[in-house]
Amino acid sequence: MGITSLFYDGPVSCSILLTEYFGENNQIERGHRYNIYSLGLIKRALIEKGYTDIHWQRFDIDIDLPVPESRLMGTYTEQLIDGRRLQVSGPILMPWYFIYARKS
Repeated sequence: MGITSLFYDGPVSCSILLTEYFGENNQIERGHRYNIYSLGLIKRALIEKGYTDIHWQRFDIDIDLPVPESRLMGTYTEQLIDGRRLQVSGPILMPWYFIYARKS
C-alpha cells in the first residue's frame, strides 16, 4: 500500500483551517483545510490493520518554485543552506512524505 500526505516525524498532528482574503474588498474564502499527521500514529494504525513492513521517506523537491504573486495559498520553495528545499504554501510548511506498507 502507498500513502502520500503531509506528515510530521514526531508525536504531533495538526488540523488547520484556512481563511484567505482576496480582491479589493478583502472577500473571504473559507473552508480550506490542511492536515498534518503524526507518522508514529499512522504507523500504529497500520500495525493495528495487520501491516508489518512499514517504511516512510520524506519528499525532497529538487526544483525552485516561485512565490505566487497573489500571496495567497500556493506552493513555492525556500532553499536551505544545505541545498535542500522546503515547500511552503502561504504560511504553512508542506512536509510531504511517502509511506510504503505491506502485510507479511
